[in-house]
Amino acid sequence: MKNLIIFSFLFTVVGMSAQLEIRPAAGLIWASFEDVVDLDFTTNTGYSLGADLLIGSRVYIQPGLHYEGKRLTIDDVSGTYDLNMNRFTIPVMLGYRFFPMDNDWLNVRIFTGPTASFLLSVDDDESPFNIDRDDFSNATFDWNAGLGLDLSIFFINAGYRFGLSDLFDEFDIGGTNVSAGSYNVFYANAGLRIRF
Repeated sequence: MKNLIIFSFLFTVVGMSAQLEIRPAAGLIWASFEDVVDLDFTTNTGYSLGADLLIGSRVYIQPGLHYEGKRLTIDDVSGTYDLNMNRFTIPVMLGYRFFPMDNDWLNVRIFTGPTASFLLSVDDDESPFNIDRDDFSNATFDWNAGLGLDLSIFFINAGYRFGLSDLFDEFDIGGTNVSAGSYNVFYANAGLRIRF
């Protein structure tokens, strides 16, 4: 009930002078992964495709839906293997624009909020570890902080997601039980502002 009251308050504040934008975007993601056991996990550049709905003017709420493709590399004495992961992410940001909305050509924004990520698929490149989707948490949660720039009909975002939950469920790698492994993500994306 308390969460519903807070959400209703935020929605009312944002909606008092609400503007509506759909923001399709594409971007790149870089993860810093917390190594587990004796294996060396490294991350490669990933990508994201999706869209956000921006509701509000000076203060705004920005829910979104994004598809992410990420690749981890596992280095072991037996070789090097790629671990490909695909997921949907649902960010919900609360943001602030520094300039009044009548300055429509240029604006600077800050934003923060949670992201829920839902795993779609995992491919371990036929490694001897037999890692699959069941070894990962179906849902993970992060916290975002970022900065955005609006330039006429375009925008650019850059932000950082702090991992709040473990990436792995318990599973066995080389005889060692693994039950942790959260990671943080730096991301940058750009796209169009479709205003209503």
